[in-house]
Amino acid sequence: MLALPAPDTEGANTKSVAKGGFGPNSIMKKVKASDFQSSTKIEALLDEINQMISGDPSAKGIVFSQFGSMLELVEFRMKRAGISCVVFRGGMSMQARDDALAAFNEDPTLKVILISLKAGGEGLNLQVANHVFLLDPWWNPACEMQAIQRAHRIGQTRPVKAVRFITADTIEEKIIKLQEKKQLVFDASIDGSSTSLGKLTEQDLRFLFQH
Repeated sequence: MLALPAPDTEGANTKSVAKGGFGPNSIMKKVKASDFQSSTKIEALLDEINQMISGDPSAKGIVFSQFGSMLELVEFRMKRAGISCVVFRGGMSMQARDDALAAFNEDPTLKVILISLKAGGEGLNLQVANHVFLLDPWWNPACEMQAIQRAHRIGQTRPVKAVRFITADTIEEKIIKLQEKKQLVFDASIDGSSTSLGKLTEQDLRFLFQH
């Protein structure tokens, strides 16, 4: 498991309510608690969160994933470890979402909010948190930037640390490479960066258009 630096954000320090209850379609309804086995990625996240809390008891973190089932597994593991968290996911009513955000912003005992990409990609103001954890890479690097900006925005008074978790020797590493090439294309076409354009080879362009 690699904990890689998340995309850089200007001024940010980057490193390489609905309090629970699982719905009827939850993956946890299909798993016996006694048979639950965590994963390397979840344990790496838990280690980062424990370091966050021990380093600063007032710190809070945002955990992003594209997969609702992943967030459910993380929620179960964190509660088993005694870490209070709240969930913000698609399918929740507006009232439930508002309650979840209010609890995270106002309750000092709630250290982590778990957010699905579709539910929390834009518009949320969570500068009460100063740690962002990205559990899976996204095809569009701009989505990761938006996720980090939920915490790193006007009103934030502390440095923001963002960590991205990548599983070695999987498609996740290929997605990271794709992100890098997409960023070069963006820099070359939008910013007019000749340096970025010069870094793109014919093989890079073929790689992009194969996806």
